[in-house]
Amino acid sequence: MTDVTDTAWIVFIINIVALLALDLGVFNRKAHVIKPREALLQVAVFIAAAAVFNIGVYHWMGGLRPGWSSLPATSWN
Repeated sequence: MTDVTDTAWIVFIINIVALLALDLGVFNRKAHVIKPREALLQVAVFIAAAAVFNIGVYHWMGGLRPGWSSLPATSWN
């Protein structure tokens, strides 16, 4: 298992706080009925943020290492 550094935890927590601030401070500043288009936009923004975070973790971990497969294992050994 990989050891997670303090810097990684700090970056993770900053990301969570930033996304929460974006959600509460920008998207849902005032109480209103959310229309489908607005809901889709919010979902798209958070999925994009998750994808960017995943790509960052992938590169931080060094990508695929020798002997690792990008596909899940077929047996449970």
